[in-house]
Amino acid sequence: MESSVTKIFTCLASGEMTKEAFLSKKEIINALIEKKKTEIETLEARLTALTTGKSEIENGLSELYSFRNLEKLDRDLVDLLIDRILIHSDKDIEIVWYDK
Repeated sequence: MESSVTKIFTCLASGEMTKEAFLSKKEIINALIEKKKTEIETLEARLTALTTGKSEIENGLSELYSFRNLEKLDRDLVDLLIDRILIHSDKDIEIVWYDK
């Protein structure tokens, strides 16, 4: 982009381009620069969201790995993992897990 600005300025200075043509091209280049800045900001925000999401997933996996050798649930673990247990009938039980 900067080389384009330099090129059109050189054309203006040498008389190869009118002031109006220069200003028109400058306006187009400035609009493109603003568009690219907006695109960069959007991509940076998406990168931040992905990085944050990755960290949350890694933290969740770390928590799960601590349970991989678990043979039975104790009361503390049940309280940590289960939000509530709903009994709908003699044979219909629903476990509602905590959703972090």
